[in-house]
Amino acid sequence: MDEDEVGTYVAGVNRALEMLAGLIGSGHAAKAAELAQHALRLMHESAESVNYECELEECAGFAQELYRQACLAADVDHRALAEWLFGAAANDDYGLFHSAVADYAQVLGEPAMERLREYTRICEELISAGRDQQAAGVGAPKAEGTRQRARSRSV
Repeated sequence: MDEDEVGTYVAGVNRALEMLAGLIGSGHAAKAAELAQHALRLMHESAESVNYECELEECAGFAQELYRQACLAADVDHRALAEWLFGAAANDDYGLFHSAVADYAQVLGEPAMERLREYTRICEELISAGRDQQAAGVGAPKAEGTRQRARSRSV
């Protein structure tokens, strides 16, 4: 996406997000949360083609604020939110979710925050095991299945 297209793209994203804000205020917070999560996914997917990350980060920040508001208003499934946030932060190559876990602490509550800490601990163990294996001359462990193992543990 070239510089001329970025402004149009960002304006369109902002208009869509403003509509989501209207949904939250009109009693449709659950639908707004679903749509805001989808918007965040789309922004992450488009981050590679948008070379102007500053503008995209502003949109992502707005979308995350709307998502937090919608999640609070809709009383979403905290466990599912924790899993989604972990996946979003773990797969974020562009810094759009760099502070998501701390930002959502109020929404998640302590049980779901504990789940996130457990996910983090598991990932740290896998990374450490991979480094140990590389140092020993053995191939790195496959990351596939990490989320499944993490999800199988209960809050």
